[in-house]
Amino acid sequence: MNKKIGMCSSLITLFSTLFYCLILLFSTLFDNNILNRGIYFLSFIIGFGFIFMIYSYCVYMKHEDKIFGLVSLVISIMHCILFCLINHIQYFELTVDTIYRKSFFNIQMFGYVLMSMSTIFIGLTLPKKNKTDSLLKNLLIAHSVFGLYFIVVLFGMLFNINDFFNNNTILIIQCFWCLYLSIISILSFIHFKNKQ
Repeated sequence: MNKKIGMCSSLITLFSTLFYCLILLFSTLFDNNILNRGIYFLSFIIGFGFIFMIYSYCVYMKHEDKIFGLVSLVISIMHCILFCLINHIQYFELTVDTIYRKSFFNIQMFGYVLMSMSTIFIGLTLPKKNKTDSLLKNLLIAHSVFGLYFIVVLFGMLFNINDFFNNNTILIIQCFWCLYLSIISILSFIHFKNKQ
């Protein structure tokens, strides 16, 4: 059952991330509330799919690595709660003004930081049994680059961070993140499929 949960949650995270990216791109072309609601809804699915994917990694960890797995699971739950909260607000309040949208973006970036922290702990404990697992381990650890957002915010005290993050920059960052998480989801599916 744990193998199936791992495989299904990897596929759910993969497809919801790909749809999220597609709707995100279409929403830049067409300002449509239905598309925006689709983005917010898919954020819920990504968050919950990610929790089950992390849980599946925890099940297969060695006993001495369980603390990393549990920390990763708790952080992924924090990520999901944060995303559900912010997307719930945006889903029901599509008329939020620009000041609040920037605040929401900063909170979402903090959610990405939590997600990257969660994947670091999984990556540190993942054994390199084959090339796929080795690549997956490296990508999970490299996902920490999203944690650099904190450094950018710290330097934001020295310059106006809102000048750096315009709509095109945000779109590029989010599309890159979608591609990155999609690759991790595919490799996770393969990882769980090969489990005995």
